[in-house]
Amino acid sequence: MYLTVIVSFSLLSFVPIDVEGYFQLCDFNKTIFASEESTATFLANFTYKEYFISFHKPDRQYRNIFVVFGHRDGHIAEDNLYWKDSSWKNRTHISSQLNTNNHIDIRIDVSNISMADNGTYELNFGENVCFVLFVMQIRLEPSGTGAIEENTPVFVYAHPHASVITRPFANATMVWLFDGLSANQTASFIQQDGLIWIPHITRGLDGRNVTYRAVQDNGNVNEVNFILDVTYGPSKPLTLVPGQTQYYLVSGDLMPDITCTSDCKPPCSTSWGKYSRGGTLSLGIVTPFNTGEYTCTATRTGVKTVERTVNIYVADNPSFTIAIACLATVQALTTLGLGLWAFHIYRRNKQSPCQMCFNTIARKSPSTNTDDGSNLEAVNNHGQEHYEDLDPDIRRTNKVYDNPAATRLEVYENTTLSSSPTLGVQQTHI
Repeated sequence: MYLTVIVSFSLLSFVPIDVEGYFQLCDFNKTIFASEESTATFLANFTYKEYFISFHKPDRQYRNIFVVFGHRDGHIAEDNLYWKDSSWKNRTHISSQLNTNNHIDIRIDVSNISMADNGTYELNFGENVCFVLFVMQIRLEPSGTGAIEENTPVFVYAHPHASVITRPFANATMVWLFDGLSANQTASFIQQDGLIWIPHITRGLDGRNVTYRAVQDNGNVNEVNFILDVTYGPSKPLTLVPGQTQYYLVSGDLMPDITCTSDCKPPCSTSWGKYSRGGTLSLGIVTPFNTGEYTCTATRTGVKTVERTVNIYVADNPSFTIAIACLATVQALTTLGLGLWAFHIYRRNKQSPCQMCFNTIARKSPSTNTDDGSNLEAVNNHGQEHYEDLDPDIRRTNKVYDNPAATRLEVYENTTLSSSPTLGVQQTHI
């Protein structure tokens, strides 16, 4: 593991662009720190008033940037300004003036600077003033400036390194901060010069601010910031609300909605397959046909998929089955144009056919002992059951009928049924 870390560090070594060297002919040097894509400001004061002014970069190719032939009482006129490097023209503003000491102050503002602008610059106005520009940058490896996948090793690399800042010219100290606090207080960070190594980045670091700061001895502070962008999820296991994964119901019960979620960035797509394209499973009133496994799937595009299964068991409920069959029959009769029949049933019984179905189920019950209110089983009631007369025109209710067990016949008021099963009739044998 140790050797792997050393190799990784060496792969990330950064070769600065002409920032280590200083032009030896300069009368004095100034150091400028500026973050990438910001504006760098070059300030100089001259006591010698010469006719010719030049600004150039004495690197390996010695690039002239602009020259000025003459000035008017310290002011640089645009018509006397000649650009040698056109890439600087549209992003550079030059101003100058005589100060109270009759010296000339020159200010050069360069916007949208990049790492290619690192290096040493010379401004010549009879005297030579040299500027060392450090363009500050934070970049991540191996993902560059993109998002980082959770649990991967991350290298946070900064420029300039302390090793390339030569004192006493720069006179600056480079420090790392994490959310405004010293990165030394974060145990998960391993620092080495301008490098921070995070062995396993977590989702808790998403949105956190990493700062690389240059603190100069003259009090100037410059810094560059980087917001960590961590992608993650879906997590295992997926979150279910309610949280149970086993359901035992009876036909006719109302199944609660189950919501399936997962903590993802970017957000995951969640589905219950053919039962729901979203994260909520809604079955409503259940029947035995709803028995089975239901799997929630959370997917982050192009990354990974996580599943979680819920088992639902629905037992049969005879009363509910009869009621459903009754409703279906009435609906079928109505569809066939037998609405007059349903109306006749309603006039005769003051109930709709559906109400009669439900009431028939509800009214059939074991006998009740009026002395103590307890329910008596049929075997303890001498083979007798109580039925309420369902015909409102016959005013005899709660009549007791003997059960002729010898002939295996069941006697209902005004109706005698054979022992042979008859379609659509529910029989009770004693």
